[in-house]
Order: sequence, then structure tokens, then C-alpha cells
Amino acid sequence: VQKLIGYPQIARDAGIEGSVVLRVLVDEKGRYNKHKVLNQVHPILAKAVESKITQLRFTPAIQGGKPIKFWVNIPFNFKLLN
Repeated sequence: VQKLIGYPQIARDAGIEGSVVLRVLVDEKGRYNKHKVLNQVHPILAKAVESKITQLRFTPAIQGGKPIKFWVNIPFNFKLLN
């Protein structure tokens, strides 16, 4: 997932690092439905995550032997390497 999102060059140049946490609603087939940003250190990093989140696939939650919609919190960490 991190490779898909990458590290925005403008954030890298500005030395911006930290976490973005999204709350994602996953449907019964494990597909992205919608999301909310719960926490962000900078809008540039949040925008990078939001631009790719729809491409993620998940294992659906199971309740009573049947797949159900569910919310999951996902942290995305951005750390510059020296």
C-alpha cells in the first residue's frame, strides 16, 4: 500500500512526516465504500492517501457465517529516511 501511495515530493522537500489515519467502510465483497479522515499531520499527506484508498481490497468481515459491511481504521505512516 505504501508503494502505491508513495511519498509526495512536496512533503519530502518540506520535511513533512507523520501519520494519516483513515476510517474506511468496506463492503460485503471487501471493496472500498467510503472513508473519513480521523487524523492527519498535514493535508498533503492526507490527500496522497485519499487519492489511492479506493484501490485497496480487503477481506470482508464475517458475522453469522455471512460477509457484512464494516468500518476499519487504517494508519498510514510517512517517515523520511536520512
